[in-house]
Amino acid sequence: MTLSRRTSTLAASISLAIGIVFALFPRNWMELWLATDPDGGSGFYELLMIGIFFVIAVGIALMILRRETELVQLRCNLSSDVTQPLNRAGDLV
Repeated sequence: MTLSRRTSTLAASISLAIGIVFALFPRNWMELWLATDPDGGSGFYELLMIGIFFVIAVGIALMILRRETELVQLRCNLSSDVTQPLNRAGDLV
């Protein structure tokens, strides 16, 4: 599945924003909201959620960077093909 650049950027931004929001919450927000203590008060699951959203954001950003690099290389290859001289038959030399 290939996403457009705008959609990928939006997804990375949303993921990063969610991770930042979770990072700003107190360490025991899960216990307060869910009225349960799945990690024994250590905050492991809260940090795990922050890490997951951060990894998703970085992964999408790297995907965008790779695609942009490929586009730049393609444009450079196309522009170098245009500037090459042609022989009498119209073929590239």
